[in-house]
Amino acid sequence: MELRGCMPDVVSYSTVINGYCAAGQLESVMKIIEEMQVKGLKPNAFTFNSIILLLSKRGKVHDAEKILREMTSQGITPDNVVYTTLIDGFCKTGNISAAYSLFNEMQSLNITPDLITYTALISGLCHTGNIAEADKLLNYMLGRGLEPDEFIYTTLIDGYCKAGEIKAAFSLHNKMVQMQFVPNIVTYTTLVDGLCKLGELETANELLHEMCGKGLELNIYTYNSLVNGFCKAGDVNQAVKLMEDMEAAGICPDAFTYTTLMDAYCKLGEMGKAHGLLRQMLLRGLQPTIVTFNVLMNGFCMSGMLEEGDKLLKWMLEKGIIPNATTYNSLMKQYSVRNNMCMTSEIYKGMLGKGVVPNANTFNILIRGHCKARNMKEAWFLHKEMIKKGFTPTLETYHALIKGFLKRKKYSEAKEMFEEMRRYGLLADKELYSIFADMNYEQGNFDLALELCDEAVEKCLADKTDNRNA
Repeated sequence: MELRGCMPDVVSYSTVINGYCAAGQLESVMKIIEEMQVKGLKPNAFTFNSIILLLSKRGKVHDAEKILREMTSQGITPDNVVYTTLIDGFCKTGNISAAYSLFNEMQSLNITPDLITYTALISGLCHTGNIAEADKLLNYMLGRGLEPDEFIYTTLIDGYCKAGEIKAAFSLHNKMVQMQFVPNIVTYTTLVDGLCKLGELETANELLHEMCGKGLELNIYTYNSLVNGFCKAGDVNQAVKLMEDMEAAGICPDAFTYTTLMDAYCKLGEMGKAHGLLRQMLLRGLQPTIVTFNVLMNGFCMSGMLEEGDKLLKWMLEKGIIPNATTYNSLMKQYSVRNNMCMTSEIYKGMLGKGVVPNANTFNILIRGHCKARNMKEAWFLHKEMIKKGFTPTLETYHALIKGFLKRKKYSEAKEMFEEMRRYGLLADKELYSIFADMNYEQGNFDLALELCDEAVEKCLADKTDNRNA
């Protein structure tokens, strides 16, 4: 255009920007915005809207909000779509307070939230566990004359089920039916899953028959909820039968189905059947997840089959499957239980060599193992590393460190650990309180000795009273 003597105006730039936004080309959009600014041109409402929508889709909601502020500073009022897009973006990142702030702001500007706005906010509240607030918002929405749709009802039902409030979920389901909405497979699956998680398998089965009676075809999620429910109830045979029913209905079990069954077999100590399911998965071309491998690894370790656990780790590495901290922790824990700290340390070195970052549990396992083996120098070093990485040792780990140092007559280190444990608000046992109260008394620290005696009486006796009342 410029070569022909025609200077592009705001409308021309906006058209090009919208095209790039539709294509998802953010970098090209930003270059054109810079070009506009150089030429003294300001984006219009259409341009701002396109950019905000693109940034929100990319998950860059904070950047999108900055554009919103720039837009309003230029006297351009955003529309409902812009606010709703940003509200949805913040809800998806779990930032409900930011979403609510925008919700209130749009209303103060007399921009009316629509069904999509409420859906985004209710969905965000449910996903973050704020089911009571979501219910309030539903009532507020009804008071404004807006009728919820099937999606909102199903989202709230799911929220109630996840919160374990199954009666409230069914009450909402009944209300949904009264409003002439037909619950779909997603609604029923949500209810089935909620019932299964509470162990109400009989009611879940009744609901299953109701679904079939209404001509609804069960999907993978419905079956997986039931398989998980029966496995948790210890009825693995029924879970296996359900998997067979799935296949007969033309639905292939997925990694979740297999992993759930494998976990159930592992907990029963039937490692042959659990391992057989992994082989079956691989033969069917299903890719196991890291959770699948961790379930099997934990099963081998808890059953004392450490050689099989070692073989599984080696096989994973050969196949290019990178284990995570949980995989290594299962092996290290059992080797440390067997007092084989040489092997535990080798596994830890291998873990670091593969670039796997240790978690709090890794350090707790290693420290307790080294304390048990009286390797206090190594335990002390690992404790320092753990604190440096921002992890807090467990009560058991502190007890192991303190008792380990006391056995070695390292009283200053033991005292340091005891004070650190108290700072974290962790409760020592009666034996440790007695040791350190006596130690401080002998050193002439009478006030601290009395303080520890009072603390021991208050905390240890209160703990005993609580246990009796329970």
